[in-house]
Amino acid sequence: MRTAALALVAGFGAAACTDLSLSRRQVDTSVSVARYETYRFATTPLGEDARIAPATRDIDDAVRAALTRVLAAKGYRAAGGDQEAGFAVDYSFREALGVNEKRLDSPSDYQRSWRDTGAPDGTGSMDHTVADAAFFSELSITVLIVPRDTGRLAWEGTARRSLPEDRPGGPALRSVVSGMLSRLLAELPERASR
Repeated sequence: MRTAALALVAGFGAAACTDLSLSRRQVDTSVSVARYETYRFATTPLGEDARIAPATRDIDDAVRAALTRVLAAKGYRAAGGDQEAGFAVDYSFREALGVNEKRLDSPSDYQRSWRDTGAPDGTGSMDHTVADAAFFSELSITVLIVPRDTGRLAWEGTARRSLPEDRPGGPALRSVVSGMLSRLLAELPERASR
């Protein structure tokens, strides 16, 4: 029973990521990103700027933390103080609300999605997923790498994923963003040993 439950949970986890779409390209093929040791973010963090919505600051924090972790795992380190960085990392993100055209539309569709084990009061016994939500949020994150010595874009990638309309925040958001960026930067070369 426990093995079946773990397999079911793993299956739901895999299904939840099925709509992740990635696009990556080496823009300047004459540049090997792996030859650079250090990086610096091209922009300052949004931090505590009161003019910016807290939800936007949360995404910015999550993106910066995930990029820092993934780049460190590949052997790149953040330039400290006044040290010149080998390349700049720039990023942008966008969250857009959309209508799910594949949602459940008819009462019979909803009826078929009820579980026998649900609460008898008629609430909370339906499986709610992104697939059957009428609205969803799509998070799109684009990462750019620009070497200091060329000043030209060397690499770019974009990750897109839909989230429930009431998207997660805090640690759950960090986990989603980290997963997106880990997959997006998976093909970025590791730092070459010198």
